[in-house]
Amino acid sequence: MIVGLASKYFVNNRIDLNLKTIYDTMKEASDNRADAILFGEAFLQGFDALKWDFSVDRNIALSQENGTIKAIGNKAAELNIAIGFGYLELAIDKIYSSFMFIDKTGKIINNYRRISPGWKEPIASIEHYKEGEIFQTFSYMDKNFLVGLCGDFWYDENVRRANLLYNDVVLWPVYLNYTSDTWNNREKADYAQRAKLLGKRVLLFNSLSVNPVALGGCCDFLNGSIIDELPMQNDGILYVKI
Repeated sequence: MIVGLASKYFVNNRIDLNLKTIYDTMKEASDNRADAILFGEAFLQGFDALKWDFSVDRNIALSQENGTIKAIGNKAAELNIAIGFGYLELAIDKIYSSFMFIDKTGKIINNYRRISPGWKEPIASIEHYKEGEIFQTFSYMDKNFLVGLCGDFWYDENVRRANLLYNDVVLWPVYLNYTSDTWNNREKADYAQRAKLLGKRVLLFNSLSVNPVALGGCCDFLNGSIIDELPMQNDGILYVKI
């Protein structure tokens, strides 16, 4: 199986532009015979899209049944490529930072809700801005996957819980705004150590943005070692074989 990890630009609160980037990248990955293409945390709306006023944010977050989500599924079926992407999910009167995986037929086969609270501002209402409670696995092309979003794996208890579930590959969509120097000289090694604790193949993928600045980058970890990467400050796709 070939999986593409997308280091691509999002623009906050411009679903139209982000959706075009998603479609263009899906086409590029499909042309390169990838079986799936993956985007970082909250890519669809942009990581800083929310205003932390639920009366406003309920119109920014999207339900699983939203027409935009269905359109992405239709595009997956059209291009014969699976897609995973972070988005801000609306579930009745709750908002989550979630990651959805849609298979090649356009069917939603996994929707994971971030467990750790670092995605939201302290002013966020605990009534409306929520975290998920469970890790879950899903199967695609005879591989078993588990998802953890950004800060989830910085909690030892979450790593322990994740390791109780059998999986071949851990998907780690993130939003990181380190400088390249900070990432290369310190943080990347720390992330490698967290990946090693998971004891599995771990695919980390970050997004690019201009305001605020995020520099992208992707890593393919095996037992805590980086076996391939797309360095920060690159707009592109890292293809990995699993």
